[in-house]
Amino acid sequence: MPDRPNLLFIVSDQHRADALGCAGHSIVQTPNLDRLASTGVRFDQAYTTAPVCVPARSSLYMGAYPHNTQIRDFDSYVPECATTFFNRLQDAGYYTAHIGEAHQKGLLATKGGDGDDLREYRDHIESLGFDSVHETTGVWSSRNINSPLTDYWADRGVLETAQEDLQERYEIAQSYDLWEEGGFSVNWPSPLDPEDHLDGYISRQAIQFLENYDRDQPFALWVGIPGPHEPMDPPKKFAELYEPGDVGQSKAPGDTGDWVPDDVASFVQDGIGKRPADFDEQQAREVRAAYYGKISHIDHWIGELLTTLEERDLREETFVLYTSDHGELGGDHHRFAKHSFFEKSVRIPLLVSQPGSYAEGETSHVLTDLTDIYPTVLDVADLSNGGTLGYSLCPAARNPSDSNATGRDAVVSMFEDRTMYLTPEYKYAIDGDARGYLLFDRNDDPDEQTNLIGHPEYVDIERDLRDAILRFYQETTFRFRRDADSFHVEGT
Repeated sequence: MPDRPNLLFIVSDQHRADALGCAGHSIVQTPNLDRLASTGVRFDQAYTTAPVCVPARSSLYMGAYPHNTQIRDFDSYVPECATTFFNRLQDAGYYTAHIGEAHQKGLLATKGGDGDDLREYRDHIESLGFDSVHETTGVWSSRNINSPLTDYWADRGVLETAQEDLQERYEIAQSYDLWEEGGFSVNWPSPLDPEDHLDGYISRQAIQFLENYDRDQPFALWVGIPGPHEPMDPPKKFAELYEPGDVGQSKAPGDTGDWVPDDVASFVQDGIGKRPADFDEQQAREVRAAYYGKISHIDHWIGELLTTLEERDLREETFVLYTSDHGELGGDHHRFAKHSFFEKSVRIPLLVSQPGSYAEGETSHVLTDLTDIYPTVLDVADLSNGGTLGYSLCPAARNPSDSNATGRDAVVSMFEDRTMYLTPEYKYAIDGDARGYLLFDRNDDPDEQTNLIGHPEYVDIERDLRDAILRFYQETTFRFRRDADSFHVEGT
């Protein structure tokens, strides 16, 4: 095999960091992600750069923050002229392949269009550095957008069953705001077998790629798994693993101290995330039970991927990375989905493993975010960083006990006009007017029950954190400027 290692990236959608057996979760069953962690390093302080799909994934691809990429919402995508880490790998001689969900131009272009075909936008994914593309939509779009998946469903004789099920869920969800008005009734087991479910189909395509790969080049394979994003539709076998009564109580919102300004208290109460008007704990448990079922289904297929590498004697020659674009509140703070800076929304799983090359079965506590994936991949492939904003995690993967292995002292996340700044001690968030609205002591209050905004004992700390955010923006003022035929850094 080539000198450089193979690279396998498994990227799920909406997997919260604590929903792993290896993270100490007592309910969710993830034996294969635990197996991956036992042969590598789990980063337990990994955060998204944006608690929403497209900006987060763009940060991952490009090694920069949403204010640099200018991708801050669903209605943007990485342009064809960007330089992703897959472009760099491709130029270095890797055979690059994309299988599954991308959340890029095809998603935006086909949004709401019945009968559109995702394959019409293949050239966009290829421009991001992929030699081979087998793109699918996410879960919701599979009901009306054609792709290799819908061809497969048709061949299997389950297309009508699959799309009618998704359409029924979609129509219920559209009859009210999916989360704000209690759209929990869309949670029931998928009518499809595990191998025909979208997550299973994508995983089996990746397994087939690994089984048949015979090139002299090292490969870099992206496996984009749409779950455990809603709708919560695990296959029956995995739905039956969890009962709502067994998944534990939701973490309630904390009490608002009398030191919190009234306008901030009102904004935190009603302006953050997807909060039902009337929260129902039983319904929240039903959501979490189905959510855990989706995670266990994904975990099953990750086990099959790892086994395939082992059977082909590729495991020690392959660097495997598992992560997700953002988390899922799942009823905590009486909210659902993401769209906020609460911990379960922004903290993500991050596992890296290559037996014999990095530490095994250990946990690193260094702060990290999605911008660090780009330089880490280039480091693994023995390529120069090229000026991204992230830090390579390879030093921490070799020496997980070194708390200063990367040099990072804070992570940043952005949503709409809001910014989160997180240090080992504090989490702080401001709105577009630089008004602080969240301040949590991470060590004394890990469940984020006491908002310290406006507390007289924390005035200096809040000032210092706000200044740190302003310095961050001043020091990273460059933009990836989009011209008609170029995409480059403008200003520093």
